[in-house]
Amino acid sequence: MSTTHPAFERAPEEHRWSGTLDELWPVLRKQAYEIAAATPPGQERWAWFVLPRGALVALRIRPDFRKELRIARGERPDTADAKLRWEREIETFLKHFGCERWQRVDEPESRGVAARFIQLYSNEHAVGLSRCADCGRETTSTPILSPMRCPDCVRARRGSPQRHLELVR
Repeated sequence: MSTTHPAFERAPEEHRWSGTLDELWPVLRKQAYEIAAATPPGQERWAWFVLPRGALVALRIRPDFRKELRIARGERPDTADAKLRWEREIETFLKHFGCERWQRVDEPESRGVAARFIQLYSNEHAVGLSRCADCGRETTSTPILSPMRCPDCVRARRGSPQRHLELVR
């Protein structure tokens, strides 16, 4: 009996990954840059690998030079426990790849289940992941520039002498 997922067995040999996740990211990134250099404008091409347990991990360099990561599986999780395992699996990939703060964009129309993550610039915040620069509380937001402040801190700073000093600078 095979210990690998059927998706791994079906993948071409050059797209199978049996190494560690820490080793995968540099290889994936290098291939994505090589593909991006050879991709005509208006086309979308990805560097990708299938892992032994069936996850597909893909990376591309977008026209705006941001990296875009896609993690997918052929089977959609059908139970609450399976959905929790899928979220944990995504967290594991993001942690190993150093992509925890990237903007998540789910793909509800995919055949199985897939999540895309878009690299944010250093002065951007992901939706729902922003922390107030003053109090540290998480606050909802759209991708915006730094510094992010929650509504309470914005109201508190409106009449503060510190705000007037910042305006003068």
